[in-house]
Amino acid sequence: MIRAYIAALLAGASAIGLLPVSDAPPAEFFRVWKQPVPPGPRITPYLRHQAEQAWKEDEARQEAWDSIRDEASLLKTQDELRQKLLQMIGGLPAVKTDLQPVITGKIAMDGYSIERLIFQSLPGLYVTALVYVPNDHAGKHPAVLVPAGHASDGKSHYQALSQRLVGRGYVVISWDPIGQGERSQFWDQKAQKSRYNLICGEHAVLGNLAYLAGANLARWEIWDGIRAVDYLLTRPEVDGERISITGTSGGGTQTALIAALDPRIKLAVPSCYITALPMRMSNRIFADPDSDPEQDLFGMISSGVDHPGLLLLMYPRPVMVAAAVLDFFPIEGTRKTYRELQRLYARFGHGDRIALVEGYHSHQYSPENQQAALDFLDHFNRMPVRSSLPPVKELGDESLRCTRTGQVLLDYRDARSLVELIREYYIEHKTGTARRLATEYYGEKYGGVKDWRVGEYRGAPPKDGEIAWESAGSAKVGEVAIDRYVLHHSAELEMPLLHIHKPGARDRKV
Repeated sequence: MIRAYIAALLAGASAIGLLPVSDAPPAEFFRVWKQPVPPGPRITPYLRHQAEQAWKEDEARQEAWDSIRDEASLLKTQDELRQKLLQMIGGLPAVKTDLQPVITGKIAMDGYSIERLIFQSLPGLYVTALVYVPNDHAGKHPAVLVPAGHASDGKSHYQALSQRLVGRGYVVISWDPIGQGERSQFWDQKAQKSRYNLICGEHAVLGNLAYLAGANLARWEIWDGIRAVDYLLTRPEVDGERISITGTSGGGTQTALIAALDPRIKLAVPSCYITALPMRMSNRIFADPDSDPEQDLFGMISSGVDHPGLLLLMYPRPVMVAAAVLDFFPIEGTRKTYRELQRLYARFGHGDRIALVEGYHSHQYSPENQQAALDFLDHFNRMPVRSSLPPVKELGDESLRCTRTGQVLLDYRDARSLVELIREYYIEHKTGTARRLATEYYGEKYGGVKDWRVGEYRGAPPKDGEIAWESAGSAKVGEVAIDRYVLHHSAELEMPLLHIHKPGARDRKV
């Protein structure tokens, strides 16, 4: 029933070619809604419906977690979440190739040095990084990864945090994420800038390609972080049993994802990222709506991962969540997620390994939050307790540049763009069988939709398994009729629809 109805309506769209070209019909002939759509962002019925579905899935996940009564069940849940996360990102590369690290320069600072490093996380995929090394070589030092957030200058933007960490005795590595800093994938050499931008713009383009290939941009970001750990383990001054990670904003995203999938990282402090995704869904259209695909993993909520799942993948390792009360990542979601994980950690005797720090400010890794994070790191890394942050001497971008030209794709003839690697990923993973759109549509998500009942709208929201049509008027242009409808379905959803056709003997009523 439903298939025939939709087919008839959509087939009529081909009749649009019958409309006279000379005199364009007035706009109201095509306007289904009686009131104009208001300008600007708004919560549409569709978004409200999606948010309600997300909350239902979140509640189902919480109920499942509440039933966990022994650590074996918790670890089983953890393993299931890990497999789901790997599936969402498209898996990880199977082989760790030679890093081929090269130190391109060294800066002497007060009590430490900064090494400019370039390594290859995959053959031809060059990563520009800074390594902060204490001058004290008497023993091995704990190490910290500092993935960069969404800043056009990448790693150098977060040098203050790195300097404070090295001042506390840590070896630190911070690198440019793909599409930022010296790793632009769409660099216009003549204009000396990215064709998009080095904040979220390149991530959006690369991430959309990754979606189409069946993967996620996070796959390659996580791999950069895993290979950064591999590099740290080659350093004689690094204690491989004391490796931590902390970053903010996009660096907080990477912190959570890398720590979730690399157990060699013993402690994590994600900043300005952790919340509850149903809440972030509801405010994102108004606050920081930029596309950032590595945060938007397909099926993240429905699969039960969400942000609580990312933190659960770190159990029983120490975790601190650093948050900003006035952030666009809702603080209410941060507190909710933290409480969930704190209960689980405490249930199995590790309540002292999880903490939350809040700063009353907007989206930033504030000095007070950094102080709390460094104290947390010091405690679990068995470092001396300090009451203040080390001083910072920020350097210019030129001083911290690893490449000669400022871009790896210009410096290295054998450099490969991520666009190439995504294409190769697609070719390697594509199936020989074409997937039909109808099969996808009538699959698990809308099981039984072919049997839904179709009837005229009577003023009441349709029940489950029903679609109600409502006539919104009709117009005629020459021999062509334009019929306007509103389709009501899924309780509160409405969809405008035009049936453009040439009336005649072939009309059929469905």
